[in-house]
Amino acid sequence: MMVALYLLINSTLSLIQVPYVPYTFSTYLGGCANVTAYLDPLSGYGISSIYVVDQYGDIRRALLAPYSTPTYAAGRVCGAFLSIVVDRWRAVGPLIPVSYGSSETYALIGTLQLNVTDGALIEVKSLYRPNVTGSFLYKIEDQSAMGVYLVGYLAYGAQITISGYGLVNVTRISLSSKAPDYYVYVPEPGVNLSGGYPAPISGLRFAPSQIYVLGKPTVVVSQVRIPVVGQCGGVAYVSDPLARPVSVVVQLDDGETYTLESPEFPKAINTTLLMGVNATDLAGTPLSDYNVTVYPTTADGAPVGRCLVYGAAYYVAVVLGNSTIYYPAALEGGYLVARTDIVRPRVAVYGWGVGAVSPELARAGSNVTVTVYLNGTAIARYVVRAQPVISINDTGLAEAVHVVDIMGSPLGDFEIAMGNLTFRGAQGAAVVIPVSSFAVVKYRGVEYTVQLSPTIRLPVLTEGSLLKIAAAAGAAGASTALALSAGGNKREEREETVEV
Repeated sequence: MMVALYLLINSTLSLIQVPYVPYTFSTYLGGCANVTAYLDPLSGYGISSIYVVDQYGDIRRALLAPYSTPTYAAGRVCGAFLSIVVDRWRAVGPLIPVSYGSSETYALIGTLQLNVTDGALIEVKSLYRPNVTGSFLYKIEDQSAMGVYLVGYLAYGAQITISGYGLVNVTRISLSSKAPDYYVYVPEPGVNLSGGYPAPISGLRFAPSQIYVLGKPTVVVSQVRIPVVGQCGGVAYVSDPLARPVSVVVQLDDGETYTLESPEFPKAINTTLLMGVNATDLAGTPLSDYNVTVYPTTADGAPVGRCLVYGAAYYVAVVLGNSTIYYPAALEGGYLVARTDIVRPRVAVYGWGVGAVSPELARAGSNVTVTVYLNGTAIARYVVRAQPVISINDTGLAEAVHVVDIMGSPLGDFEIAMGNLTFRGAQGAAVVIPVSSFAVVKYRGVEYTVQLSPTIRLPVLTEGSLLKIAAAAGAAGASTALALSAGGNKREEREETVEV
């Protein structure tokens, strides 16, 4: 949104951009100061309220001049801090009809509700301090005498709540009457007044330079030319000076045309030659270091010529793979400067291998693929979010494999090969990364192709198994010999008996 709040504190003028509504601007006051706040009457926004905060933290409405309106408020304000609230209101001007209606008096016993559709002058007399609340409500009088409080407010287009005990006098004010008491003319570039005559009267104020007019004035509108300065020539103009925000059409001599929007009439349109594009990644590294294609464009995606206009919206287009991403750019000294969310991730692997990212450049938060390689073999792939440093923990990839002979005895030193990976084992155990379901076990110069499993049994005999066999064989031979020896003695005895 294009709204500017002009704030004058003593002799210091500030221009505050209003990003949204309702919007509260606060500033340090530190005592008493002459304060003037102003909004363009054509903007459609208004000063909803002005508060002061004292050193004890108490908030109260500022006492303002009797002619304050939602577009112009002034007064001698005292306090530690000043707060101004901006909200939507109505667009008025540049010729505002003002008329006062008849007065109405209401009894105030407790609480009174008033619906102010246009404007009203409210005077409250109460036996105790009254409380008046509502938006677009300005305190213009506050005094007490003989135990009676007298407060005065100007209210505009809002629901007003009054509490107290006494009387309320309301004088309606119309800002759209066809037979006004007077007109308020707000001078604007490209706006002239025909008919009517200025009058030395005082009343509601909507702008610092306004004029009070009587009679039957009319407004005459004409196109406004804006000078073009800088390194490029051209013409600029405002076709509708009553529109808000102000729309400026800029036509450069090289054929480029821009439309700028501003909360106020610019004094001049500044131009410069395009010196280059400075685009950086999220870490601040120039994208030119990555050999990435970047080029400037206008807000509608059109290519930029040799001339640039301050105040226009520019973008830097970045080509990544098959897509083009547009980033807003700031014009600084002839260069279009853009900081992107592009990152070149670095992979930190905790466990096995090294990681590689695809694609190498990506937008932060987008999906990238991390492939972990060990001796040139891909052992794992992960899809993760792109960020400057990607941490991968692949310690869980490793598995324990036991290699035994046909007798179940563990093998001594051996190797297990899968692809380009070779894992050494000892005492029948090895830690491997299963990149394949088949493996080659190398033992004593002989290779065995096996299916990978937690326990692999090879058709070999280790020394330990041979010793077991030898020991078993020796034990079996001794038993047989003993048995044969015992049988021979019995036979001899039998034979001797026969001979007898």
